[in-house]
Amino acid sequence: MTSETTAAGSCANKYVITRTYTATDVCGNTATATQTITVDDNTPPTITAPAAITGIQCVAAVPAAYADASAFTAAGGTLGDNCVGAVTVAMTSETTAAGSCANKYVITRTYTATDVCGNTATATQTITVDDNTPPTITAPAAITGIQCVAAVPAAYAMLPPSPLRVELWATTVWARSR
Repeated sequence: MTSETTAAGSCANKYVITRTYTATDVCGNTATATQTITVDDNTPPTITAPAAITGIQCVAAVPAAYADASAFTAAGGTLGDNCVGAVTVAMTSETTAAGSCANKYVITRTYTATDVCGNTATATQTITVDDNTPPTITAPAAITGIQCVAAVPAAYAMLPPSPLRVELWATTVWARSR
């Protein structure tokens, strides 16, 4: 090989190498040949999202999207590329499929991996919010010593209606109206 030149491309894994070879015989005659090597990374990186998240009870417990490749892989995601260079990751979309109430829904987050040449690949992760914990309630203290119906205090204000609360309220009103 008598010479080699490299013409840079648009990224670290896109360039052209030109090699010139010279052959000389015993009589001093020469001939040259040129070889062109084109490096063109057009293969997308690989990406696998962290496992689906379940067991979330309330919107406040939904984790934030992974901010970078380090957080993404620490959560169990994987990133790779066929060439040398860092692979970045970013959440590129988030959709929510509503459920039967405010704290029952599924979030789908799409993460996009990008290699140093701009090739991309995507993976999705789901987060299921399923509030299945009953609320807690404490009844007011017992009242004793009331001798007349007129002395019975008014009921406490109730929370917004639910089938159980309406049933309890109706039973209380019916009992007091007797």
